[in-house]
Amino acid sequence: MKKILVFCLAVVCWSCQKENNENLKVKNTLADGSTQRAGDGVNDVIGYGYDVTGVYADASASRNAVIDIPAFSAAYPNRLYVSFPNSQSFFSTWGLNARDFSSKISKTINATSAFSAFTGTVNASTTETNTYSSKYMYGIYNLLLQKKQIQLNASTDLLKNYLTPEFLADLSNQSPAYIVSKYGTHVHVNIITGAKLEILYRSETSSSSREVAVQAGLKVSVGKIFDLGATTSTDIKDAQNNSNQRLTYHTTGGAISVPLATVNVDGATSVSLAAWQGSVTEANSVLVAIPADGLIEITDLVSDATQKAALQNYITQYIASRAVNVTYNTMPLLSSYNILSMSNMLSTAPETAGLSNWVQRGSIGQIFTDNGMEGTVPVYRYYLNNGTFFFNTNYNEIGTGGDLGHLDYIIGYIYSQPTTGAIPIYRYNHNGKHWYTTNYSELGAGGYKTVGGLLRYYYTYEGIIGYIKQ
Repeated sequence: MKKILVFCLAVVCWSCQKENNENLKVKNTLADGSTQRAGDGVNDVIGYGYDVTGVYADASASRNAVIDIPAFSAAYPNRLYVSFPNSQSFFSTWGLNARDFSSKISKTINATSAFSAFTGTVNASTTETNTYSSKYMYGIYNLLLQKKQIQLNASTDLLKNYLTPEFLADLSNQSPAYIVSKYGTHVHVNIITGAKLEILYRSETSSSSREVAVQAGLKVSVGKIFDLGATTSTDIKDAQNNSNQRLTYHTTGGAISVPLATVNVDGATSVSLAAWQGSVTEANSVLVAIPADGLIEITDLVSDATQKAALQNYITQYIASRAVNVTYNTMPLLSSYNILSMSNMLSTAPETAGLSNWVQRGSIGQIFTDNGMEGTVPVYRYYLNNGTFFFNTNYNEIGTGGDLGHLDYIIGYIYSQPTTGAIPIYRYNHNGKHWYTTNYSELGAGGYKTVGGLLRYYYTYEGIIGYIKQ
């Protein structure tokens, strides 16, 4: 029998609001008996339908048989390839937020690369539904014990001749919604069975590089609890600004299981995998991985043009309605100034309201409360030795403050480049006292400003510090 290449998800390797800090219970979306289809014990779920809004590479998202595999294999025995890799590998990827994470997973399979799929995988790590805060980063690490690979070597035109009677009858007599509920959105044509440890990582970070932080955090956490991979001092340093880190993990396949659990990384004890790994055989294997060419669209098997169009339209809407949504939290950025010290204040809280000599200018826009929005940079707040406040988005400009003063904290995040729906924040300087405005005509390229009706100062234009959402 022709041997095919062992599936290796080399797409990623280690180099490449209502929650608390207790161990959390999460809903189990991984074993819904009403939808799970374990196959026939011989060819597993090859030829079965699959719902790509469910859990990634998990039998819980498989549906009823679409292709009549016994009839197909009887007619074309050499077009049903079976190999036995008996190997161990891993799959890992991560995202800057829940939607980015979903998209990264989707891109590992050709048929889902154009959209955000596998919402069920993200849902498995939380008690929330399809909407997630931008402050959270996500990652996944799957340890794969691969026992068997099954692949159909056939065109869709050939496969159309071997559809199950049930699927054909339902296609003619049932609605697209019914078809998707019973058969899913896609069909398995290449699968790997065995056993799998699936680890989902979620955390927040104050790091300026979320990409580096989530990758390092996933690696360090998996190494700490499961002793998988090789953690370096660089990884530990890159993850040091991560917080609220947690892992959700479970195994599928094997005679012994590691049950679904969620733990906080800090203080978590190690988990032994030896008993589970030793219990895995071909007989107790399940779906654990889908190669890049492992799915085809179910509509590719529909010959009738009218039926195909109706089903395709419904599936497009169905997947979009179940896609991951990310909320980007913002707060008004308030502006005020002191008529005596010429201290210009930017704040998300009315710190100076009601204080003598302070004039309130109102909100200049919406500042992001976390660094989850792509293209944003932190706004650093300093208190200078001259008794005024200083704000910038370039940490290297004065670092921690040095001889000029001290860094207070990050007040939020704004866009670093011109962005639709955002306007510039202009910065001006008068003898070390700074003025911030979103109205260029206020001082233009530099000019005089009268403060409190008495004092008149000349301000030098220093540039744009960033762009704030309106």
